[in-house]
Amino acid sequence: MSLVADALQPFLVKGLIDQKRPSGITLADLIGRQEKIGFDLDFDNLNESICFDFRDTRDIIGSVALDISRFASASFQTIRSMPTEFTEKETIPWAVIRTYYAAFYAGQALIRLFGESCSYFDREHIARISELGKIYAKTPEFRLSKSVYHCVLNNAAAAIDCKSLREGAGGAHEAFWNVFGIRINTLSEDILTGSLSAIEAQAVFSKMNSLYQCIRSRGAPLHSWLSVVRNEVQYRHSHDVWLPCVIGRQERQQLGRLVNQLIHPVIFRCRSFATVGTNFD
Repeated sequence: MSLVADALQPFLVKGLIDQKRPSGITLADLIGRQEKIGFDLDFDNLNESICFDFRDTRDIIGSVALDISRFASASFQTIRSMPTEFTEKETIPWAVIRTYYAAFYAGQALIRLFGESCSYFDREHIARISELGKIYAKTPEFRLSKSVYHCVLNNAAAAIDCKSLREGAGGAHEAFWNVFGIRINTLSEDILTGSLSAIEAQAVFSKMNSLYQCIRSRGAPLHSWLSVVRNEVQYRHSHDVWLPCVIGRQERQQLGRLVNQLIHPVIFRCRSFATVGTNFD
């Protein structure tokens, strides 16, 4: 196990590392689309959040593991053909866009490892939550609406606090990257005060901080540099990747080699993570 993985392991969701094969339903469906598993429901009107207390970790852990597995698998599936597609003029624009989505899916998996998610509650989810609120004789003083919700597990991994990101700046992708950036920054700082030696802690912090600075590149708001570049390529046809593509063959081949060097070790090391769960080899 790498030094970074070793340093981050204490911050994983409690009980997640023991999952062998994810099963059950997604976290959003566990909350808003099933009737067999009970939980206590409350509304925090001051923070405009919804609180779900399952009193037990098993069902929550299963849903979190399932979400991690499906997002990780989507990331690996999306990026595996990218080295070849980066080398051709006709395919490099969509290679850039698909690489963004691979990073987006990977980020979704990563924050769930540490007890947070950006989960979409649709109309059916919200209707179910509203119905349960009436049953519990609890009415929120804020609007419940379909939206991406920032969900945070408590330390015991038995309760979840969910707050809509609808009112934040930017769209759903920008909202996600902001949650991701804040979590990475917090983890980086926590590692400095953890159990590692000072030299090891500083080495891990340096790597984590490099990632943090990357997603804030060029002054991008809300830690959304990756989303900014994707939007520029996809909607504004910027960066000269569309025909007539001005990126030379050597540059395209270099991009292909860089992506190849990145993805093959990652896919090899994480294959069991994507298909079995969170049990790392």
